[in-house]
Amino acid sequence: MLLDTLHIVNFRSHKNTTARFQTGTTVIVGDNGSGKSTIIDAVLFALSGEKWEKREGLKLDNFIGWNNERMSVSLTFAADGVKYRVQRSKILNRSTAASVDIWDENNKFWKNLANRQRGVDEKLGEILNLNEINTSVVRQGELTRILQLKPRERKEYFHKLLNLEEMEKFYGDFRKYVEDYKNEANKLAGKISGENEKKNRLDERQKEKESLKRQRDDLEKEIEKLKDDVEGKKRLCDEAEAKKDRHQKISNEIYISENNIKNVQRIIDEKEKELKEIEEIEKKIPELREDAKKFETLKVKRDEAGKILNLKNQYITLKDQEKEYNRHNSKISELQQAESDYNIISKDIENLKEKISELKISVEDIKRLDKQEEETKKKIIYCRNYIKDTGERYFSIFSEVCDLEKIKKIPEHREILQKEIAELMKERENFKGREQGLNATLKILDEQKRALNKEIEKAKNACNETEKKKNICDDYIKETEERYFRIFNKGCNLEKIKNIPAERENLRKEIESLMKERENFNGKQQELNVTLKNLEKQKNELLKTESVCPVCESPLPDNKKANLLENIAENNEKAVNELKEIKAKIKETDLNKNNKDKIQKDIEDINTDWFIAKYNERAELNRDLEEIKKDKADKEAKEKEYEDDEYKKNRELEENRNALKNFEFTKNKHEERLKAVENINSELFVEKHKEINELNTLTEKIKEDKIKVNTKKKEYEEYITRLNGKNKIFNELKKKHDDYIYSKKFVEGTNIKAINKDTEKISGEINAIIQTQNLPCTVEDVEHYITETKKQLDALERNNKLLSRYEGEIKNKNEIIKITGEEKTTYENLLMSKDELTAKRTEINYSEEKHKGIKKDCEDVGKRHQEADKNLGITKTNIENCETVIGEINADLEKIEGAKKEEEILNAFINFSTKIRDGFGRNGMQKDISQSFFPILEMYANNLFSTFGFPYDGVEIFEDEENCNINLKKENNTISSASLSGGEKSALSIALNAALSKIIGKADFLILDEPTESLDEGKIGELIEILKEFKGVSQLIVISHDRDFKNATRSRLEIYKEDGISYIAGEESENKEDGEDGEDDDKDDEDGEDDDKDDEDGEDGEDGEDDESKGVKNLTNTQQGLFEF
Repeated sequence: MLLDTLHIVNFRSHKNTTARFQTGTTVIVGDNGSGKSTIIDAVLFALSGEKWEKREGLKLDNFIGWNNERMSVSLTFAADGVKYRVQRSKILNRSTAASVDIWDENNKFWKNLANRQRGVDEKLGEILNLNEINTSVVRQGELTRILQLKPRERKEYFHKLLNLEEMEKFYGDFRKYVEDYKNEANKLAGKISGENEKKNRLDERQKEKESLKRQRDDLEKEIEKLKDDVEGKKRLCDEAEAKKDRHQKISNEIYISENNIKNVQRIIDEKEKELKEIEEIEKKIPELREDAKKFETLKVKRDEAGKILNLKNQYITLKDQEKEYNRHNSKISELQQAESDYNIISKDIENLKEKISELKISVEDIKRLDKQEEETKKKIIYCRNYIKDTGERYFSIFSEVCDLEKIKKIPEHREILQKEIAELMKERENFKGREQGLNATLKILDEQKRALNKEIEKAKNACNETEKKKNICDDYIKETEERYFRIFNKGCNLEKIKNIPAERENLRKEIESLMKERENFNGKQQELNVTLKNLEKQKNELLKTESVCPVCESPLPDNKKANLLENIAENNEKAVNELKEIKAKIKETDLNKNNKDKIQKDIEDINTDWFIAKYNERAELNRDLEEIKKDKADKEAKEKEYEDDEYKKNRELEENRNALKNFEFTKNKHEERLKAVENINSELFVEKHKEINELNTLTEKIKEDKIKVNTKKKEYEEYITRLNGKNKIFNELKKKHDDYIYSKKFVEGTNIKAINKDTEKISGEINAIIQTQNLPCTVEDVEHYITETKKQLDALERNNKLLSRYEGEIKNKNEIIKITGEEKTTYENLLMSKDELTAKRTEINYSEEKHKGIKKDCEDVGKRHQEADKNLGITKTNIENCETVIGEINADLEKIEGAKKEEEILNAFINFSTKIRDGFGRNGMQKDISQSFFPILEMYANNLFSTFGFPYDGVEIFEDEENCNINLKKENNTISSASLSGGEKSALSIALNAALSKIIGKADFLILDEPTESLDEGKIGELIEILKEFKGVSQLIVISHDRDFKNATRSRLEIYKEDGISYIAGEESENKEDGEDGEDDDKDDEDGEDDDKDDEDGEDGEDGEDDESKGVKNLTNTQQGLFEF
């Protein structure tokens, strides 16, 4: 791949720039900050897109030129003889647009191949097969980075380029994948291991089912028998219930009759009481009728007294009006003189106000003059302060007192300071360039450190996860060992666990033997019981008989009978002893069997296959854990090395920053001084001097005007004093004037004759009422009389209500007498009914105790029937449960058969996956790639380094398990790269980077960004000579601010910045022949032909160079076959 033409618009400082790249070496020169590196950023953005943005940690919006909304990049390049063009553009705060085109040579137009970011990136990957474009770009300060790395870091750097870290990650991640399947296989093994146990359980359940069926048949027979007993008992119980119901019914009727008798008796008592109360009321009625007559008379007198009270209130109101009229009439006479004084002083106040108004105009001139005088003083103070401040500023800058002549020289000082600041700005750019280089190095270190931290964190997580799994295995193994110890009371190991199936089989045989032995004992126990019953029967028969043998009916003497009884007693005792021994043996056998059953159950809980799987898994986890811990320790050691390097670089950066800080301090001082000088306005300084003189003259004139006005001000103040005195007297007279007017209006509006007439009329009416009604009160105590009369009327009204109620009750007297007679007749009838019911209840002959006994017998039989039903239901349920369990066991056995097949398939897959994982391990594909890569890298580096003409036999790149060393060979000696001179290191670094660009990046160009950083003049010249001789790639692009490169190469692009915009000053080539014109060059550019390649072949006619190019092509084919997976 070769670069052809780059066109960028609004990309950083480049507004509209076109750069053409030729074969051979091209130098891009320009001052720091001119926009040289932006050319390379544009190339990388065009080829990598968002990958470049993410890798560099940049934000594309920041690359859009100042005050622009859009930027675009277009790059034309050639690959495999075909011309392509990739275009990318970005609008502020929007996504990136992209397209890639191919040049149609026949039709002479660009044909689109893909659009959008992802499509363009995929198509470029197909066209260029670019694994890592960064290998073709050596950033500022990174030229000799490969040689500066420690051997261990160098190996890691190469492995990262080869994506071996991704393979190692895949190797680690795939282990968990395989372990998951192993866990599944172990689970299946655990399921399969219980097959024999399932079959044994199946046999036991089938036997239990048969036993339960026999038990069910016995219960059904017992239920039929109990059913007949229940029916007989139920009939007796029903008869007793019928008697109880009749007895209860009659008892209820008797109870109701008794309640009715009580109710009737209560009614009779109440009515007789009411008759007695009526007789008492008849005695009180005459007195109540007399009170009713008094009520009406008293009510009339109360109403007349109320009329007198109303007239009395009217009389008092009229008397009050007469008093008020007399008071106001007297007041009018008293205020007659004050009203005359009020009219006189009002006229005097009006005259004073007219004179004060005339003088007020002159007094207001004083305020205007005071304000003008105050403003003039402020202006004078401001001018003096400005002159003073300017003098102080001048003194702070130049340390001398200022005057007008010195102020005029300030522009000269300003120009001197501006020149000094411009020189300091140039020096600052150099410091910033070094800081950028150090920051780039620190950024790389930080990326490596972050990547390493992620790997360490992954290793920690893997370690924790493995330890968790190991702990689970340990817990299971420990639990199994403890269970084994509880069963066998001895320690446990793997062999003993493996022997558990044999132990289980032995226990099963021992339990079967004990069950047979118990059956024998049961048979003997039954025989002995029969023997004891027979002996007891014989004994009873012998005791009952007197002289004849109950068996043979022969004579039986007493002595023979005694002997027979003695023999029976001996045999009975012997049988009892044997029976005790048999019972003890049965108990011992049951205890032994229970112990064996418990041990067997405990043993069945131990899954031997699962234990073995966990045991093996723990061993494997221990091995993995050691491997993970070792890898983690290696990475932590590497992290420490990174931290040391970072510390050193940070110290360098801090020193550079301190120097830059001191420089900035000096520059800021100059800028502050320049700013202070610019703040001094000499012209304004002179104007302020003139303004002070004018303001002083104005101040004197204002003082003269104020003296003239003050005379009129005194006269004005005298009139104001007189007016205030008059106003004070006026206010006092004003109150009397208001009282006079109010009293005059009141007297004029009051008719005193009508008031006197009404008063006499009301007095006559009151006397007439008192005399006519003969009221026992006077006008003065009429209120008290009304209150007392109201109380008497309330008492009489209550008596009237009581009279009405009593008269109503007397009317009901005959009705009450009639009701009382009827209730007495009802009472007699109820007594007779009660006696009849009592006789019927006695005839039933019901006994509650007898009824309870019958009911209890019925319940007992019913309970036995229910118990039998319940047992039958339980037995049937147990039979169904057995059938369910048998079905489940059969289903489990079917699943176990399926699990066997699944386990077989899974184990085959696990073996296959393990082989795949091992293939990606360090001893697999990683090792093969690494072993293939370093010889190819060494071959490329040798071919490229040999073109520099140094007196060495070649480059040696050696890799072991931990490190990668780069040395040079000279005769039989090996020379470390650390001991090389600066020029040799630069040449070797260029050869290594070019080799990596071809092998990893698969590009035929190499870009060096500021390779002369931190080099002295001698080393810069040496590097220029090295680059002149370098022919390792078809295109070598060097970016530098060093002007020594300008005439040292065949082509160059000179970048400069003007008004913040970057431009290309010109493009020159030493390869152009004198007779060529511009038209041919343009034609070559359009066709995309690389004539420089032919020139390069013809420049040096030596056959060795052709052979070298051929060798490089062969190496390219080799590495393509090796690294394309």
